[in-house]
Amino acid sequence: MLWRSQTLKRIITEDTLTIEAKGVDTRSEKNRLHIVIAANADWVVPASLDERRFAFFKTSEINKQNRTYFDPLYREIADGGIAAMMFDLMQIELKGWHPRDDVPQTDALLEQKNRSLPALDDWWLGLLSDGLLPQASERNPRRAASRALFEHARETVPRLKLTSDGELGRALSERGCRQVRVDAARGWEFPMLAECRRAWAARIPTKWDDEERDWIQM
Repeated sequence: MLWRSQTLKRIITEDTLTIEAKGVDTRSEKNRLHIVIAANADWVVPASLDERRFAFFKTSEINKQNRTYFDPLYREIADGGIAAMMFDLMQIELKGWHPRDDVPQTDALLEQKNRSLPALDDWWLGLLSDGLLPQASERNPRRAASRALFEHARETVPRLKLTSDGELGRALSERGCRQVRVDAARGWEFPMLAECRRAWAARIPTKWDDEERDWIQM
């Protein structure tokens, strides 16, 4: 899937495209593609944290397969609706505007960002969303043993299956966690949950129903 994501990004953003017809030498042409994707999949586009390529919208299913709703639309299209819509679009003043400058930050785009996260961020977001740590200390729910944390990471995010303990530990350190002893074993103490969530929301605007509570025991 990674190579497909990289290919899609290049197709959208590069100035030229390489054309390779069967049995004919390759050539470069100016990129004039305008891409619209309609999909049913949960993950559709590789949206980055500062996404500027994709405007993403989720359509309502309220009129799904409703001919009473769609038949008049098709009649309008057949009776000059396309030309009328083109006329309206041509009247819009676009001078000085570029689509990268104003990508709508919809909830649907946020979902694509979350589904496109690197594996370590995917695990971290799961911890923040649940608000609890695996086998947390009974005396301090902000502390958990390294072994339990790392096993949890590899079980919940299969992409982390081959990630070393050292790399997982560095990821926790980068997110403000510190090494401690937990019940005579190596472990980690996490910052307050609200603090972790605020740091995450600074990267990707995110809301939680219980935004100000702290970690609880699993």
